[in-house]
Amino acid sequence: MTEYTPDEQAQLNAAAQAGAELRQMDGAFDKIRGDMLELIAKSAMGESVLREKLYLGVSVLDQVRTLLFTMADGVTVIDSNALIRKLMDEGEG
Repeated sequence: MTEYTPDEQAQLNAAAQAGAELRQMDGAFDKIRGDMLELIAKSAMGESVLREKLYLGVSVLDQVRTLLFTMADGVTVIDSNALIRKLMDEGEG
């Protein structure tokens, strides 16, 4: 079992809390994305600038969502740090 420092444990707890809060907001991301796609579908032929801006908005929203979930999932980074520390400790012993 991986042993964590108190700081790493606090980071894990914060990441778990952030992940839980983001999962509660996931529906909001879906709603906003769906609304933008609906506006694209309903736009008139001459509204290409509007469609381009909406597509950009969908892209940015998707990137923000991905980044937030990646940042909230700090477990990978913390596990890597703990593994490196363990290997270094074993190398010294």
